[in-house]
Amino acid sequence: MGLAWGAMYGVTSNAKPIRKISYMLPFLINVIMIVAYFTYASNLGYTSIPVEFHHVSTSRGLGVRQIFYSKFVAWFLAWPAVIFGLSILTDTFSSTTALFSTKLGLFQNMFAKVLGTWVFVIGLLIGALIKSSYKWGYFTFAVFAQLFAMGLICYNYVDFVKNSSGSKKPFVFFVVMMHMLVWLLYPVCWGLSEGGNVIKPTSEAVFYGILDLINFGCLPTITAYLNAQKYDEFADIVEAQTATEKIPASPRHSGDTAA
Repeated sequence: MGLAWGAMYGVTSNAKPIRKISYMLPFLINVIMIVAYFTYASNLGYTSIPVEFHHVSTSRGLGVRQIFYSKFVAWFLAWPAVIFGLSILTDTFSSTTALFSTKLGLFQNMFAKVLGTWVFVIGLLIGALIKSSYKWGYFTFAVFAQLFAMGLICYNYVDFVKNSSGSKKPFVFFVVMMHMLVWLLYPVCWGLSEGGNVIKPTSEAVFYGILDLINFGCLPTITAYLNAQKYDEFADIVEAQTATEKIPASPRHSGDTAA
């Protein structure tokens, strides 16, 4: 998938900047996740932590669990790109909105979401590295931060539905709701793996792998396409405005006087 997006970027190298960014986001996300899963599959990027619960253990019965911190690093780097794509998708462009105000509002909104997501990822990482029940405190902080970011995204989506029109609303609804559903499953997987030690690291890798494939692979691809189409519509509005502003006033006859 990373190679496919690399080829797409080459094809769209002459595209306009915003449209190019829309296509570049899935490419950057996939590059990060490819490196992360190469590390994951190579059985690298982990540390052994004593477990609080002994539902599953190693073949030697050491009472420790592999904590693959490499995936948390990948999430920390890749999730802001996912948030950026969603922020563009659920933002509302209008012909009366100044470009600077649009960019400033988009940045402020996205920063709060990214901050919440970073707290979510860091909270899960710290909790996974703690042996005692204090890990559940960090898990709680992480879940609250996640719900905060999700709430902002849902608020933007509701605003998008109220202030926009078009045939793409069902597709936007599908993308946003799928993101919300998948994001809610991350704490579930953490609770079954690093938190509760209920499933083995191999089962954990499969669970996280499916979630990551949807969250960082499939959905950003759909989002990039929708954003590119949305930018084309917004560009048409701006060009129409510019053309209207540049229409010169009709020349006066020699006998006319200025008002």
